[in-house]
Amino acid sequence: MVDISKRFGAVCALRDVSFAARPGTVHALCGENGAGKSVLSKILAGVYRPDSGRIEVQGREVAFSSPAEAVRAGISMLYQESDLAPDLTVAENIFLGAERLLGGKIPRMLDSERMRHETDDMIDSHGFMLKPDTIVAELTPAKRQQVEVLKALNRRAQVLIMDEPTASLSPRETQELFAIIRGLRNSGMTIVYISHRLDEVLRIADEVTVLRDGVNVYSGARSAVNADRVVRLMTGSAPEELFPERNNIPGEVFFEAREISDRAGRVRKVSFRLHRGEIVGLAGLVGSGRSETAELITGATPLAEGEFFLDGNKVALDSPVGAVAHRIALVPDDRSYSGIIPSLSGAANLLLPNYRRFGMRCWIPRRRELRLGEGIGRYLRLEWPSPRTPAGRLPAGTMRKILIGRWLMSDIRLLVLDEPTRGVDVESRREIYELMTHFVRRGRTILLISSNLSELFGMTDRILVMRNGRMVGDLKTKEVSREEVMGLAAVDGL
Repeated sequence: MVDISKRFGAVCALRDVSFAARPGTVHALCGENGAGKSVLSKILAGVYRPDSGRIEVQGREVAFSSPAEAVRAGISMLYQESDLAPDLTVAENIFLGAERLLGGKIPRMLDSERMRHETDDMIDSHGFMLKPDTIVAELTPAKRQQVEVLKALNRRAQVLIMDEPTASLSPRETQELFAIIRGLRNSGMTIVYISHRLDEVLRIADEVTVLRDGVNVYSGARSAVNADRVVRLMTGSAPEELFPERNNIPGEVFFEAREISDRAGRVRKVSFRLHRGEIVGLAGLVGSGRSETAELITGATPLAEGEFFLDGNKVALDSPVGAVAHRIALVPDDRSYSGIIPSLSGAANLLLPNYRRFGMRCWIPRRRELRLGEGIGRYLRLEWPSPRTPAGRLPAGTMRKILIGRWLMSDIRLLVLDEPTRGVDVESRREIYELMTHFVRRGRTILLISSNLSELFGMTDRILVMRNGRMVGDLKTKEVSREEVMGLAAVDGL
């Protein structure tokens, strides 16, 4: 891609950006939300047309007016949100738009048997644990990604663009994906890898390109940069400057969980206390019971046994509505399924639990909704074209800030954040941390569930550690090392 520029109205998304990727390499594309990564990759995938510049594939200049033309040129894109048809089988998805047809007198009849056999051959050749007749809706996120890879290979892709491919994967599934990527690279395919997780980028990439404000600020070998330098290139700031200064002194205990368990046995007799004005981390490996504990606290999952106490009084948190009535709320990990309502505007999502507070009980004046959304959006520094924009079209960082911001406006006093910065760029992370700090300075409390140890050590006063559904540690952040936290989370008997 040579001297690519693209404007959207008054916004210049890309300015004379050049980008080159070699066969048989993984080329990471890094940058904050709004830096131009998504626009550049979508131009390469035929979703957008550049205002100026040119694209060359194998030395030949090409121009795409649709994603179908890019696919025919050997370029496929795996989007962050899967675009597979959930009600079709694995085989039907792989051949969607490239179906095998029966010969003979009857026109346009699908050769389902041939498609199943060819799918089986592709699955076997790549060592995937898939079955051609499985309905895609029944697959895990990791398995759906494998289907997307096979779909791209079936279209003879030479360049595969992967946008935040590990956002919904566990560490084990991430390692499996990396093994697939290495196999594709070794076969000569070019992988353009987009991720905000710098540890992953530096582990898998051969080359790195960094965009900032629509400009290419670095392209070169992965070996020439480390995480600190990439962060500086992306933001102009050092990594340690991400975390706001926090000198708060936590107050008295106001929330207590005693011997709580869920019905599925994923949480077993867990007890802990939370103080006013503190941020408490909840650490543990995937499957340790962290998210399930959050669901119990916020009423999303019924309690099998145990008790909750607020200000010394026993309370029942048997539904999300009941939890909110007790001023306890959850920002879930899966923002697009259980957090954001994609079809509603950004303003509506922001005001969702606060309409009554703003005097909108029986009907919602749209002008007032948009005016409030615009004002609150400025305060939260939301990156959106307009408060009217459907939330499903907004960047990941903006979605996260909407989910957190909606509770900042309310009288919630315990906010449970489950992976609040997953899939979010560096600058949005900084802003989310500032919102969290502002929240606890008002005497409120945050329970922060995170797989990011830097985040836990940079933002919390205490760290609770879970393993196999049980609480195994309650540690003061300043008095413990990362190795101790990981040891408790991962090793039985410590």
